[in-house]
Amino acid sequence: MFDFLGRGSFFGSRLRYTVLQTNGWFFDVIGSLSHEKSKITPSLFPEFLTSDVKMDLWGIGLDIHRKDDMSQTSFSLSRVESMGGSDREEFVIARTDSDPDFRKEILRSPGGENISACFTCRTCSASCPITFANERFNPVKIIRTALYGMREKVLGSEFIWLCSSCYACQERCPQGVCITDFMTLLKNMAIEAGYVPKGIKAQRDLVKKEGRIYPIDDFDNKKRNKIGLPELPTTCEVIRELFND
Repeated sequence: MFDFLGRGSFFGSRLRYTVLQTNGWFFDVIGSLSHEKSKITPSLFPEFLTSDVKMDLWGIGLDIHRKDDMSQTSFSLSRVESMGGSDREEFVIARTDSDPDFRKEILRSPGGENISACFTCRTCSASCPITFANERFNPVKIIRTALYGMREKVLGSEFIWLCSSCYACQERCPQGVCITDFMTLLKNMAIEAGYVPKGIKAQRDLVKKEGRIYPIDDFDNKKRNKIGLPELPTTCEVIRELFND
């Protein structure tokens, strides 16, 4: 197994043109071009195995939006296609742990359909409260790592579990990328692949056994009665029907 050290560059442009304005609504056509190159240098025999991985993308979209002092409403449609770059063999050679099919699997799954529309503007990272508290958590880095096919590195990472699903990134993404839904997709894929943190396993076992994360007992119901709340069942057997043995 080689240890790869990555260096690279990104160039991109985005053009927005308003084709119609009526009653406070703006109808914009958006076009984008981007080129990304990552130089991969293995720590073992770097003079022989250094290689470049490239991605060339073009995109077109329609953005309909309206903004006043009280509210902001927008609808976006976009399509991004590859117009060149590295082929499957180059990806595999450049990174021994790269899986080109991982990107295709993501794009076919709910939550990951438009993830390739990301052009690394970093609006998501600037909006993320988790990144503010922990700079090591970077939504852009997770997206790019996934698009490069690094299945094990993404699904085995603890960072995908730090996402709080606040939707700040998804609401502000200029490309309409469903980043929060993408993070949920990665969590589900990680569970299917067997990458489950101990805390998540403990919550799963509690829900499977008790029907809820915080079990209810007679003492809890006594406290509820004192403030006029109805009692809750102390068992939840029906929840077991949702789990396969």
